[in-house]
Amino acid sequence: MRTHATTTLLHTIRWIVALFIGAVMVLGACEAAPPTAPSFSHGQCLARATFVDPAESEYCLPFPQGMETYLHQSYCSTQGRSHRTRFAYDFGCDLGDDVLAAREGVIEEVIEHWTDDDREGGHENRVLIRHADGTVAFYAHFQHQSIPVAVGDLVTTGQLIGSCGATGEESRIPHVHFEVFENAPFVWDQGIPVNFRNAEGILDARGGLEYGGTYAVGSCGRD
Repeated sequence: MRTHATTTLLHTIRWIVALFIGAVMVLGACEAAPPTAPSFSHGQCLARATFVDPAESEYCLPFPQGMETYLHQSYCSTQGRSHRTRFAYDFGCDLGDDVLAAREGVIEEVIEHWTDDDREGGHENRVLIRHADGTVAFYAHFQHQSIPVAVGDLVTTGQLIGSCGATGEESRIPHVHFEVFENAPFVWDQGIPVNFRNAEGILDARGGLEYGGTYAVGSCGRD
């Protein structure tokens, strides 16, 4: 059984490693290159869609407790153009709603200079967060100049990282695009299927969130 001191030591060691990774990335920080095209099909995406028990998920929905969000697109989705071969979610929100870190990590990239009326592909205001295991979460479509964190910052789960917006291609409806990758620079093939331990709503047979579903944001604490 772990003592409090042991748990604290393990947590400290983990974050020393994470901060070292983040510092290395900051040395060469610049806008990430566009991801490469996927080399697998929609069917192969579904075949790879294996989710953990939500209660064991490392992730929380990126919104404050008590909020509800409507899922405009889900993973491997044929609804819309962009998620057929990707493990990404589009979470509906109102302009200016708080967007929170779904998992603790080090800020690896912040882009917030695109104006709110910009609809050009690639002009999505975004935040990248690298986690202690090396995976990277990609959050997109923030409002112009709404991101209060900076590259190199260590953020905790549930910390404010920006405001819901509609910047970039196909973003007339405010939402947060959320996706996790094995590493960066991104390759769509390296996406990771994730679910959320505090999503209150119907999950599909695989344990992922369903297209068109409404999810209440529950407590993100662990028992």
